[in-house]
Order: sequence, then C-alpha cells, then structure tokens
Amino acid sequence: EQETFAINIQKSAQTLLSIINDILDFSKIEAGKLEIESIAFNLNNLLTDIETLLMFVAKDKNLYLNVDIQKGTHLFLVGDPTRIRQILINLVGNAIKFTEKGGVTLTVSTSPLKENEFQDFGDHLSRVDLSLCIKDTGIGIAPEKQKYLFTPFSQADASFTRKYGGTGLGLAISSDLVSLMGGTIRCTSKPGQGSIFSVVLPLKKAEQPVNEVSLAGHATRPQKTDKMNLHVLVAEDNITNQDVFSAMLENFGCKVDISATGIDARDKFISLKPDIVLMDCQMPKMDGYQATREIRKYEEILGIHTPIIAITAHAMTDDQDKCRDAGMDDFLTKPFMMEDLLATLKKWNPHLNPS
Repeated sequence: EQETFAINIQKSAQTLLSIINDILDFSKIEAGKLEIESIAFNLNNLLTDIETLLMFVAKDKNLYLNVDIQKGTHLFLVGDPTRIRQILINLVGNAIKFTEKGGVTLTVSTSPLKENEFQDFGDHLSRVDLSLCIKDTGIGIAPEKQKYLFTPFSQADASFTRKYGGTGLGLAISSDLVSLMGGTIRCTSKPGQGSIFSVVLPLKKAEQPVNEVSLAGHATRPQKTDKMNLHVLVAEDNITNQDVFSAMLENFGCKVDISATGIDARDKFISLKPDIVLMDCQMPKMDGYQATREIRKYEEILGIHTPIIAITAHAMTDDQDKCRDAGMDDFLTKPFMMEDLLATLKKWNPHLNPS
C-alpha cells in the first residue's frame, strides 16, 4: 500500500513538474528569451535516450514503441539536441497518451536540402533536412479540430483534458521550437485511424563523429552502474533541498559536504577543495553569485578552475547570463530530476573531462 502511495506521489510530482516546465518554456518563447543552441550532437544517442525514456510509458499501456532510423541517415549533426529531444518527447509522448491499442512508430531520416532552402553556396554538401515522422494507432483528430492543434492551451476536445490530462501547451511549444529552428511541422489525421505528425528541421552536418563525452549529457534513468568518485560541495540554505540533493548525490557514489550560506561555501571550498560545486543563487549573508566571484578570485591565484553549477529557480535568459557573469559554468533549474543532475555531473566531471 505504501509503495502504491509512493508511486502515485511520484507520478503526480512528475505531472506537476511537466506543467511547470511547459509554462516556463511558453513564457520564455512569448518573451523572446528562448535561444536555440548550435552544437554538434549524435542523433543515434539522442534517439536511444528517447526510446529508453518512453518505452516504459508505452509498456505501461501495453503498446509498442518502434524507432526506425532509415538507411543512409546522417547521424552526426549540428543543432540544438536539447530542444529536438523536447520536441520528440512532446510528440511521441502525446502519441502514446492518446493511443489505447497498437502503438507508436518514430521514423527518422535525413535528405539533401531542397534548392529553395539553400542559403549559401555549398549548402547542399554541408546541410541536410532531418525528418521526424511520428505515426500512432490512436484515437485520431477530427478535421475541424486540427487547425487548433498548435494553439496554446488548446486540446482537441475538453473531455480529453479530463481523461488524459495536460496543459494543452506541448504541441504549441513544439511548433514554436520547430519555427525557431527554421523547420516545419504538420499533422494528418482521421478520427479512429490514428495520427501522423511530421517535422522537418534544416541542420548542418557535423564535420566529424561526435564523441559521447562531448554531448551535453542526456541520461535516461540513473542506473546502478552510474557511480562516480566525486567530492561535491552543495551550497543550499533550504534544509529539505539539502536532504534531497545529498540523497541524490550519495546514490551516485559522491562524497557530499553542505553549506547553508555563501560565506560558508567560500570557506569550505578553500579548505575542502571539492571536485564540483552546486551553488544556490539565493542564500543568506552572501548570495551564490558573490560566493562564486570570491572563489574565482582565489582560483585565479592558484591557476585552477573548479566547475560551479548554479541551482536556481529562475529560468530566463537574463538569469542564466547573470550566472555566467558571476563565473558559474552551467546551471540546473529547480525543480529538476535525478537524471538531469546525473547528466550535469557527467558533463562536468573533471576526472572524465580534464581541462
């Protein structure tokens, strides 16, 4: 009975987190604050993450989930893997949600740009169209409802909200992200016959194969093998957060020290010399920004650099810039999942990525 309660609490928390993230992303897009990255990534790794993450959801409903990478697909690309991953999670997740029997197939391919897409001479050699096709055997969408699919806070039918939940923002956000990347998204569907969502994104080819370590680290579910010998200093004044972060980090095999103020974080950093610092931005006596500046001054004398990761509830671009200006290397937006923390630790692990 307690296990059932715990599972229901976790599912409710994940739903709430998904709603919060949707609203944050929508707000950033509306404010023109969401920036699209352009980094090299391995498409095969990204698709494996998607399949692993959503396979559990499909199996819970006795559905199949197939990922079909077409022969000749260019796997090493330059773009924004985080946002492409978000689009796929939204679209494939939606397809699973609205399918009761059968399943979902994601078909992936790349093709040369069309002539009207060329921007510079040589584009036909350096760029490709990435095609993502999500086909389900679900309930389908009536023609008169399809024109509202990409409208914020809209769902095909009010009864869907009661039965399936959600904010009605997922498709709107996906559509906006696709547009920001210069791509297209469309839907074909008939009631009772399923739906097909097609996304095309113009991307550059990566000049060389992408190393696993160079990825921005999108872990799926933390495994027992995800153990790392890291000493992490957590600067966080909230006692509950201290306990949660400590439990997560210790689960990954990390040694953990806690500071509740910026002054204590600075002093413990100097005395303990941790491998990584997780720095809350808002703390008493000295905030995380000032503590980071003072740590960087100390490191400048010694000629060293320790990864400092901001842990912040503020997700806007201006807040991220403030973190970088203070000398922080990266940021995690609260609330975050275990896999997000694990991915960040892997990305900045000095033992794996020596500077």
